[in-house]
Formats: sequence, structure tokens, C-alpha cells
Amino acid sequence: MVNRHGEALFPDDDFVLAEEDHVLVFTLKGKLPEVENFFF
Repeated sequence: MVNRHGEALFPDDDFVLAEEDHVLVFTLKGKLPEVENFFF
């Protein structure tokens, strides 16, 4: 899910993140290290 200016957006294949977007990621506990590596 992406929060853009207070609006919740569910991106599709054509979605492009903007600089001010906030990304909320849901994952299983065991997958957390893999997800963290995606962002760092």
C-alpha cells in the first residue's frame, strides 16, 4: 500500500512511486530480512 498525501493507494503494474510517497509493506515474520534488503 502507498500513502500519497493522506490517500491510500493500491498500486498496479503501471504505478510509479513519487518522492513524497510512504510505502507500507506487509510480510511474514520469517521474510522480514529479505524485505528489509529490498529497501537498503
